[in-house]
This record gives sequence, C-alpha cells and structure tokens, in this order.
Amino acid sequence: MGTIYYVACKDCKVTRDLDKFYAARPIESSSDAIQYSKDLAEHGGLAFRAALLVSFMAEHQDHDCVFFDEHSRWGEELIPIEGVNDFVFDGEWWK
Repeated sequence: MGTIYYVACKDCKVTRDLDKFYAARPIESSSDAIQYSKDLAEHGGLAFRAALLVSFMAEHQDHDCVFFDEHSRWGEELIPIEGVNDFVFDGEWWK
C-alpha cells in the first residue's frame, strides 16, 4: 500500500499525478537523506516518480506550486485536481 501524491502549479492550473511514493517525508540531514533514499529504493518505480516530480518543478520554476497527497484537504478555491477549478493533468504518465 501507499499514498498517491500529486504536484500542481496553481499559476498554470496543471496537475501531475506522481502515483505512490510510499513514504514522502521531510529529511533532517545528509545522513537522513541517504537512509531515506535507501528506504525508497526498495519500492519499484521510484526513480520514475522522482523524475516526474523534478521535471515538473523545473518546468514550473518560480511558479506557485504545491505537493500534496490523496488525503489532503483543500479549500474549494485551491483544489488542484483534474476537472476542478479549471485544472488539467499534464500527461498520461500511468498508461
């Protein structure tokens, strides 16, 4: 099991589905980042998900972006989901 994550650009009204990251969390130090990368390496496809996230952030650099999961609670004006408040998905990455 895992939690489905998304990234969205509120300026461009586009959302990218990152699928399951399993354990997205903040890191506190270099050694923590190394251990986190080892933990994440156990879950298949993570490099692909990370590439989707990093490439999205590069494309929307200096924009108002948000990283969120399927359990996030948003006010109606902030929901960056496909078909809500004019947001669209930027690609069919999971076909």
